[in-house]
Formats: sequence, C-alpha cells, structure tokens
Amino acid sequence: MKKILSIGAAVLGAAAFFGLYQYFRTPESALEATPEVIVTSAEFAQALRAETIETGDFVQLSGEVVAAESSSLELRGGVLITRAQAQQNKPWPESGTHSFKCKFNGVEVDEFFGDTLYRLNDGFLLDAANSEDLD
Repeated sequence: MKKILSIGAAVLGAAAFFGLYQYFRTPESALEATPEVIVTSAEFAQALRAETIETGDFVQLSGEVVAAESSSLELRGGVLITRAQAQQNKPWPESGTHSFKCKFNGVEVDEFFGDTLYRLNDGFLLDAANSEDLD
C-alpha cells in the first residue's frame, strides 16, 4: 500500500510540475518559431482560402509596404503587421519590399471601406532595411 501511495504521489507531483511549467513559460515568439508557410503578401488571401494558414500559425512573408505607422505597417494585399515588443526600438521601413516573420491573428472586414484585412502580430523584420527606406 505504501508503495502505491509513493508512486501515486510521484506521478501527481510530476503532473503538477509539468502543468505549472506550461502555464508559466514564456510563449514562443515569431522569430524563434519555424514558419508553417512562406508566402508573399499578395498570395496570402489565396493561401488562407486553401486552408494552408490557420489562426495562430507562424508565417514568413514578403511584400511591398504600402502604409506605415509607428507600431505597424500594411503590405500590399491587405496584410497588417504589428511589431513585436523586441522590435519597438528598431527602425522599420516605410516603403519598399521586405520580408517579415509573424503570427497570424485573424481576418477583419473594414465596415467603412469594405476591405478585407489580414492581421498578423509579433512581427519581426527579417531583411536589413536600406537607409533610404527608413525615417
């Protein structure tokens, strides 16, 4: 009986340790993750319709910057990328074609303009930006 209780306590302790580890671990960033798909921003909608991309997937994509703000930018094709916290102090391009790694967050339809927007967060700029593309 004592042997069964000690084995049960060890299993319960291991399960509790694993559960707490999973709960308190830092989530994987897009930069560290292996992308599920590599695609251009113009082909993003097509890949989404083909169900090769799902919400929560890590994506590596490249595309032409059409609009830039302080913490996000938009690529051709309606792809909106929000910077990762680690990228906040690094300059991001305002124009040109660049590559990014980020996490797909979902689809949004702009009610005012009727555009479909694809939101990605935790974005990392993969290529070195040229000096003429920066502020």
